Amino acid sequence: MKKIFILIFILQCPLLSSSQNFAPIGATWWYSYETFGASGFIRIESIKDTLVENHNCRLLKKDRLIYNFVNYLFDSTFLGNELVYEENKVIYIQRYDSFYTLYDFNAVNNDSWTVVGNPNLTTLCDSFSNIEVETSSITDINGFELKTLSFNIDNSGEWKYTSQAIERIGSLAYLFPEPYCINDIHEGGPLRCYSDIEIGIYSTDIAPSCDFIVGNIDIVESPIVKIFYNQYNNSFFIFIGTLNINKNSSLIFNLNQISGVSLEKYALYPGWNQIKVRRNFLGLCLGTIQNNNKILFSNSFFITGLNQQK
Repeated sequence: MKKIFILIFILQCPLLSSSQNFAPIGATWWYSYETFGASGFIRIESIKDTLVENHNCRLLKKDRLIYNFVNYLFDSTFLGNELVYEENKVIYIQRYDSFYTLYDFNAVNNDSWTVVGNPNLTTLCDSFSNIEVETSSITDINGFELKTLSFNIDNSGEWKYTSQAIERIGSLAYLFPEPYCINDIHEGGPLRCYSDIEIGIYSTDIAPSCDFIVGNIDIVESPIVKIFYNQYNNSFFIFIGTLNINKNSSLIFNLNQISGVSLEKYALYPGWNQIKVRRNFLGLCLGTIQNNNKILFSNSFFITGLNQQK
């Protein structure tokens, strides 16, 4: 009986302890996150093994950490968990109580697979989308030669990877496909960092650090205007109150050098507006908001030009 028990245990053991290159325990992803009035990052961490439908899965925990420019508070939100597993270089994810392909790193040029959307993010898009590989190559990261896939975005459906995907790391746009059937709905953003015990830390250098939330912030208020300048991403968040503002008014935000030379002009609307400074400029500027040629607001800002240097 002992021999039979030991044989059964040995046969079952590989199922429970088989190694996976994707999402080893402790692996962590950091992604930038931006929305109107808030800036921060998404952190995804592989926290434990779990057996689901005879698949040795990894449980990925998702958290969002932001600074809110409206109430001037930091905030942390649990976004839920994801179940994934790897088999023969194919990564699967559980959605709708079944497993679907997340990535296929066996794919070559013109191969495709079907990805599943996130019903918790939106139900306005189709549930499934086609992903088509445009090219495949090899990327060296910390001494590891990893398969890299680029995608034909035009031939993809309503859920897309908008940047290349690297073996063991995933898409540089976001780990999971994002919806493109409707504007301004997203869970994550571009990859800042990835870390695991074998590869070490990989950084895309788009942020000062993996867990950077916000840098120096200039906050100026008037009775009908709130304006925030975030030096980290070279963006303005501007709120225009509706009091005494005609919805048909012409609202313009002017950004000028102190010498008076015009840098940029942007149309504004009542409510929240997000503006990324396009011009490659570093120095002191004057920002003014005009309503039908009447100045509602004027203040100086030191423009960093950081988003042009990346």
